[in-house]
Amino acid sequence: MTVEAYLNKRAMGNSPKRFYSIKSKKAGKNFDRVVHVTPFALLEDVNFVVQQSGRNDTLSRIASGAKISKTVHAFLRGNLLNRGRGAVDKFKQIKDLFDWYFVGYNPTKTDSFVITDTIALPDDCSNLDKIANAKLAFCNRDGILVAL
Repeated sequence: MTVEAYLNKRAMGNSPKRFYSIKSKKAGKNFDRVVHVTPFALLEDVNFVVQQSGRNDTLSRIASGAKISKTVHAFLRGNLLNRGRGAVDKFKQIKDLFDWYFVGYNPTKTDSFVITDTIALPDDCSNLDKIANAKLAFCNRDGILVAL
């Protein structure tokens, strides 16, 4: 099933552990609706999307001190292989078959998703490689890992 996965900060609350909303892009009654909220998701044939108008809106709100809510403008689009515990189990089965890289995005630091050496993005992202797509992405409580 084709989905879009994005960080759900509301579900996270004050926890540093991440939760992801999974929005269905499959035609039918659930098209464009969130069908799952999960700390783990495994996607294949992944595209990394940043909608620049949404990013600009977010930056404007940050600059003005306005509340930022429901401004989802960055997400992963791909085919959902597994979610929840099934995603963790599948990742354990395949993790040694690929080289995995951390991926991150922060609208105040970069205009796209980037490959990074650690879970946290550095203050200066100008020397990091941008990423547009990946074979696999494992969204987990600590961040996003990708196999190119």
